[in-house]
Amino acid sequence: MRRLSAAFYEAALVFGIYFAPAYLYLSITQTRLGDTAAGGPRLWAFQAFIFLVFAVYFGWSWSQGRRTLPQKTWGVRVLMADGNRLTQSRAVLRYTLAWFSLGFGLLGFFYALVDKDRAFLHDRLLGTRIYLDETGAAYGAKS
Repeated sequence: MRRLSAAFYEAALVFGIYFAPAYLYLSITQTRLGDTAAGGPRLWAFQAFIFLVFAVYFGWSWSQGRRTLPQKTWGVRVLMADGNRLTQSRAVLRYTLAWFSLGFGLLGFFYALVDKDRAFLHDRLLGTRIYLDETGAAYGAKS
């Protein structure tokens, strides 16, 4: 339940974070949102920019033991399966693979329902885990 609460909080926060870089990008490039609605290079460039903005946000937030505000609020952190901190590159790779989990009909997230440790598919593939602060035990781990 805590992971779900943190995810909803994260979605609201990310929605808010989206606006400043999007406004800046659209202002600098003199692009209107209607120009991107038809698709093509303007839309792809805008999407790539937003993808990179969030890669920086999550990459910085998850690396070196840092956390996003929702993770701090709900007492959750992302670490390597052995408990070590993520490197910047590992955090960005986790972010990128999480998009594949989203893009394939949330299958990477639903994978947690059948995983013995309740790990998301991208966490399983990368050797990362979501840990609780109180006990240090990962979700789904047997105490």
